[in-house]
Amino acid sequence: RIDHINEELKRYGEQDQQCQNLISIPGIGAHIATAIKSTVGNAEVFHNSRDFAAWTGLTPRQKASGHKSVMSGIT
Repeated sequence: RIDHINEELKRYGEQDQQCQNLISIPGIGAHIATAIKSTVGNAEVFHNSRDFAAWTGLTPRQKASGHKSVMSGIT
């Protein structure tokens, strides 16, 4: 049953242009591409990749003290 679902996801990813674009990114396969496509829908609503990263929750850790603010790695 799992193999059947994997094949369907792979087939859908090969047919859909947005999924193909996502799959061309290193580290993204058919599962992730179809998940992003089904969750986001039209990615044109994001002005840039930073907006998409913030939407997913990937934001830099912020350390602030008084008037000084330092951004560090992704939380």
